[in-house]
This record gives sequence, structure tokens and C-alpha cells, in this order.
Amino acid sequence: MTKVSRACTQCRRRKVKCTGETPCRNCIDNRLGCRIDEENDGRRRLSAKRKIESLQQDRDLLLGLLEILRGGSSGRVAEVLDVIRLGDSAVEALRAYLFDGGTRPKRVLSSSSSSLSPSLRSRSISTDWPVVRPKVMDVKRLADKPLYDVPAQPWTSVTTDDHFVSHLVSLWFTWHGSSLFNLVNRDLFLNSMCAGDPEPPFCSSFLVNAILAEACAYSDYAESYSIYNDLATKGAHFYQEAKRLLDLEEGRSTLTTMQGLGVMYTCSTFMGKDRVGWMYVTNAVESARELCAMRDLGGTEHAVRDATMGLFNSAGALKLHKMPPMKKKPLCSLVPECHDPADLWTPYPLPMDSLPVHTSCIFNHLVDLTEISYDTTSCLFGEDRLPLAQLEVTARSLSRRLSTWYAALPDCIQGTNRGSSPGTLNLQMYYHTIIMTLYGFLRHPEPSMPALALANAASARARCVESARTVAQLVHTHHVKWGGQQVPAVYVHWITVALFTLLEELDQAECRAAFLSLSRSAQSLWRRWPLSIGTFRLVQLSAERRAREPRGKELPGEVAEVFAHFEREVWKTHQGRLRFSSLYPNLAEAVITGPGGCVELDQLLQQYDR
Repeated sequence: MTKVSRACTQCRRRKVKCTGETPCRNCIDNRLGCRIDEENDGRRRLSAKRKIESLQQDRDLLLGLLEILRGGSSGRVAEVLDVIRLGDSAVEALRAYLFDGGTRPKRVLSSSSSSLSPSLRSRSISTDWPVVRPKVMDVKRLADKPLYDVPAQPWTSVTTDDHFVSHLVSLWFTWHGSSLFNLVNRDLFLNSMCAGDPEPPFCSSFLVNAILAEACAYSDYAESYSIYNDLATKGAHFYQEAKRLLDLEEGRSTLTTMQGLGVMYTCSTFMGKDRVGWMYVTNAVESARELCAMRDLGGTEHAVRDATMGLFNSAGALKLHKMPPMKKKPLCSLVPECHDPADLWTPYPLPMDSLPVHTSCIFNHLVDLTEISYDTTSCLFGEDRLPLAQLEVTARSLSRRLSTWYAALPDCIQGTNRGSSPGTLNLQMYYHTIIMTLYGFLRHPEPSMPALALANAASARARCVESARTVAQLVHTHHVKWGGQQVPAVYVHWITVALFTLLEELDQAECRAAFLSLSRSAQSLWRRWPLSIGTFRLVQLSAERRAREPRGKELPGEVAEVFAHFEREVWKTHQGRLRFSSLYPNLAEAVITGPGGCVELDQLLQQYDR
């Protein structure tokens, strides 16, 4: 067989063998645009030479910069910082300044948006924060090769850097997509984005900027912040641009509007602003209803159906203890479960091999689990929520459904085998979180209740603890496989519920070990999502308050040290800059007061601070 020296961009992206000619056989069969990128052909000597020269230039730039920072005067260092802060042309300006006799720039970005020069101010985004986004040259960035090459223009006015946008889009489809709740068809979206047409049915500037806003949480690039290293501003520049573009849509219902609203919901939720996020998801559901009622969708029928199911999955409100805005499961057909060798997940940006992801298996079982989650939310937090005596009966019925669901999982997505992807781990943690929430409200019966109810409470407590410890094991599995730097955002919820569940069991060695393991895992979340800081603060304050109660037990030393570190290094550092507007409930208090009796995160934090 002849060895092909170069593959087209579509075959490289889809990870299939290319026949080498233009157009290739795969692109003809799948009706795709076939193009061979001569500049990126790694097999050619010219391309290799260009890459070596480029890396050498970047190395010289980095060494020159380090020399100035190490031995230059304060004035010289200040001039270099002014050059770096120029914006998108910072690298070229810095190279000219260091090697080509360039002079100090006359205009620089300051710490206040009001002091921007008129020309720069016109290019900045209207936000609550000044736009200060230096580009940091580091080895990781030089070696970074995004999974998907997409253009920045014409989709966003925040940046013209194609590499940065490709980096963010690759992160989003890698880690958000593995969180189960993806409502955007990757291939349709990427093909439309690469085409560059601002009015296609599968991509829009609003949707792109919403995705980029959420993807910034996964990025370590300096440009992912509006103010460098200020967590409260991570992704804020794209988020504000998405809000501006949403206003221009003036309420029109399109596929990308519905998808963008769904992304804005998850983005704002993990920013600690799920009150406004709830408005986004409510509008997304209304858009889905209008789209599904249309007779002519211009060839987007299947995409609308799939996105509506994705919205149903992502808009489940078990975590917020309230009924979701979508009142019933949309029509959805299960897909044939296959094990396509090309169905792979690559842990970008980690230099690791791809894994089978079993998309069809995960999808089918997620559909069933989401329906059980919906029914659980209804009986706990719906308008006609059940009293405790009836809740026990319903809980047994839901428990049987959950057990049947888990027993039916195929081997490919069950357990923590070597081939598990984050999608598999997420599916199992979702299952255990439903159990912890459902049985959490049955583990605190009144003392006057009959012996049978007390026995049932002990059983409920045991099931909660077992699930919490399993979540700790699953999160640990993720960290062993891929480290703690990149995790799906929804881990914030799984970890928080498990931590709340374990609070009453810290005197048991195994539960204490699981609590400490989850606390260590939570530390990686604090760098990326403001919500994780707020929820861990709730856990800390709940634990300390219980320890002060008349019959309370002193916190174990290791746990007290974790809380002291968090308060000193995290909470006091961010306090005042993180602006929470969150409904997120305190599960530890809710299971005592009963469903609907808890106070939301932002109100609780204000009370505790006072």
C-alpha cells in the first residue's frame, strides 16, 4: 500500500486515513470540502525548516525578555511591560523593541478603562472591568497545537488571534463536551465556523462568543482574563460581547440563539451568577418550544431536535433545588449503540493518547438518567412536593429505577476501567449525586417517628455515604488519569454534594479520608470557577457551625487545616472581588429544614460575613 505523505484538513480533524489526492475519497463520500494545508504539512522539509526558524525566533525573544527582566533598570522593565500591554500586536512590537531598534510606545493600557487612549478605547469591550490582556510567551504555548483550527474573524471582535480562538474552542469541546450536557453538534458547528459565513444555520457570533466565554475557564492563557490573574474577570470580555450580540437578536428564535442561551446559562452558573443564568435557560427553553412548533426549519430539523434534548439534559435543576423550566422530556429516539473506532476523545491540551468515548452508549443512558433526575426533582422540589411519609414510598420507587438503570450499563461505560473517559465518570457521578440528594432528605427523621422510619433513615444515611465515597473515588480516578488542572465544570456540583454529605461522618476514618480527597480535588477548581469558591465556603461554614453546637464534635485536625488554608489563601484573597448572585443551596442545611427550607448561596454568605 502506498504511504500517503500528507492528509487533508478534514481527514486530520476526523482522524481517518486520507487517500492523499485532492479531493480525497473520504471527502467525496461525505460531501466535505477537501483542502490540503501546505504550510502545516509536517512531512515536508520546507515546513520543518520554517517551524525551526520560527521556534528559534521565539526562543531569542524569550531569552531577550528574560535578560531585561533579570538585569534591566526599573525604567527599562516598565517600557517592556508597556510594549507587552499593547494588545494583539504585542509580540511583534516586543520583537521590534528588543531587536530592531524600536522605541517605547506612546500609548499604553492602564489599570483603568477611563485612561485608555481614544483609539484603543474604541477597540475595547464595554464591560465592568478594564481590558488588560497581556500575551505571555511560554514553552507550553509555543508547543500548543489545538485540536481544531478555526478563525477568529468574522466571529468575535474581542481578538483577532486565530490560535487563541482555536485553543478555546478545542478546550470547550474537549472538557465541556465530556460533561454530558453538550447541546452543540461539534461537526456542524466547526464546519460552519471554518466556512466564515456570518449567517449560516449552525454557527453565529453570539454562539461563538458564548462558547469562548465559558472556555476561558479551562485556559491558562493570559488573554483568558479581562484583568490578568483576576478570577472574577476570566472570560468576562467574551461574555460581555455575547450579551451585546444577544441584544441585537431582539428575541428571534434560531438554533444558534437557543444553543447560545444554553451555553450562557452554564457559563453564568459557574461564574456564580446562576440567578441571571436561570433567565437565560428559561429563554432558551422558550426558543426551543418555538422552533419545535415551526413546520419549516430549513434543513435544521435534526439539529434542533438534538439541541433540544441537550438543553433538557443541561437544564435539569436538581442542583438548584427547583423545577427545571422544560416541563417534559422532548421527543427523542435512542441511537444504535456502536463502538466506532473513530469515536475517540483526546485530552487536549495534555500530550496523551486518545481514548474510545462510546458516545452512543453514554447518550442513550443519559437520556434515561435525566428522566429519573427530573422525577426526583419534581417529588422533592415541585409545587406538590411530597411530605416525608409519602416521600419514602416514592424514594423506594425511584431507587428501583436507579438500580435498574445502573445494572443495565454496558461494560464500556461502567466502572473505572483503563478506558474510561470523563464522559463515563460524569455519568456515574451524576447517578450517585441523585442518590445523595434523594436519600439526603430521608436521613433526618423526627425522633418521635416509628422504629421502621428510624431504620429507613439509617439505611438512607448509609446509601448517601456510600455514594459520596464513590464520587471521591471517581474524582480521584480522573486526577490519576489526567491530573487536576483540567476537569469538566460540572465536577463542582458532584464534589460539593459529596462534601456536604460527608460532613456528618467526619469521625469515621474512611469518610474523613474521602472528605480530604475531595477537598484536595476542589483546590484545582478554585483557580477556574468562582462558584467552586462560594460552595466550598458554604461547606466550611456549615462544618464550623456544627462544631460549635452544644453537641457538636470538634473538627478533625486535618479538616481544620484544609479550612484554614482555604480561608487564608483563597477566600480572603478573592473576597470582595467575587460578586455572587447565586441560588445554589446549602444541602447540609436543606436536609435538616426540609426541601424548600434552605437559603441560597449569596444570601448565606452575606449573613455569615455580617
